[in-house]
Amino acid sequence: MQSQNATSSPAGTVHVSRTLAAAPGTVYEALTEPALVSRWFAELTGDLSPRGSARLDFGDGDFFDIGETDLDPCRALSYSWRFLGIMPVNAIRWTIQSARSGSVVTVTDDDPLRGAEDAAALHEGWEDFTSRLARFLASGQSSRYDWRRTFDAGIELACGPGEASTFFTNPNRTETWLPVHGGITSGGPLSVHDGLQPGTFELQDVKPTARGVHFLVTSSRWRAPTECRIETQTRGRGVMMTIVHRGWEEIDADSEVQRAQRRRFANFWIAALRRVREFAESPHAKLHSAHRTSNREEVVASRRQ
Repeated sequence: MQSQNATSSPAGTVHVSRTLAAAPGTVYEALTEPALVSRWFAELTGDLSPRGSARLDFGDGDFFDIGETDLDPCRALSYSWRFLGIMPVNAIRWTIQSARSGSVVTVTDDDPLRGAEDAAALHEGWEDFTSRLARFLASGQSSRYDWRRTFDAGIELACGPGEASTFFTNPNRTETWLPVHGGITSGGPLSVHDGLQPGTFELQDVKPTARGVHFLVTSSRWRAPTECRIETQTRGRGVMMTIVHRGWEEIDADSEVQRAQRRRFANFWIAALRRVREFAESPHAKLHSAHRTSNREEVVASRRQ
C-alpha cells in the first residue's frame, strides 16, 4: 500500500504510483465497477465506455463529467474529465502492473496549462485518493470521505485580467451573472432562487484583494457567516475566474444542514460561472471590451503628444 513516487514532469502533468495488495483484475474492477468505485471514490453513473459519458458524483455538489473513455481490461483505463462540468478538461490515465505483492497502480493527470501550485495540490489529492483505494482493497471497508468542506470552482474566460475583473468590480456587469443589487457591496443582498431556504443572504465585510474580492455571505438562519473569494488569474491566452467558498461547518450544528447548504451553493456558483462566460462571449461584452481598448489607446496617444 506504499506510495512509490509522485512527480509533475512536464509541468502540468502529475503522476502518482502506489503498490496495492490486490491482483490487477481486482484493481481494474475497483476503478470501473460502480458498486466498488462508490466505496472509495464517488458515485459512478452513466456509461463508462468509449462511446458513452459518465459522471463521478461526490454527493456534496462536487462532480466530474467523464468522456473519451478507453478501456484496456486489467491493464489500463483512460478518460477525459471536467470538474463541475465547467473547469478545464484534464486527461486521466490509470495503468496497472503486476507486482510481487499484488499490483502497482499509477494515475497520470495531465493539463498542459496547469501551474506548479495547482500541480502540487493535485499531488496531495491523488496521494489521498490512491491511499483510499489501497485501504478499500486491503479491508473491503468503505474508505470514501463524507464531504469536502471547501467549495472551489473556476471557468476560463477569453479576455484579459483587467476585463475579467470588471465582472465583480463594475455593478452593472456584476448583475449580469450574480443575483445582487448594486454589485458586491457590504450590506447588499444575494438571492438564491432554488426554492430552498434561506433564499436571501447578506454580503458583509467586502474587501478587494490583489487578484479579486473577498467577502462574507450570511443569513439570519445561520449561526455564522461563510467566507467567499472571487479572483482572476492568467491562463494561457485568457483568464481563469475562480470562486472559493468555505466555512460550512460553522453555519449549523447539523452536518446534514452544512452539507445541504454547501451543495446548493455549489449549484449556484456553477450556474453563475456559466452565466459570466456566456456574457463574456456575447457581442455586447466584446463591444464593451473594444471600447475600453480604444479608450486606453486614446489616452496613451494623448500623453505622447
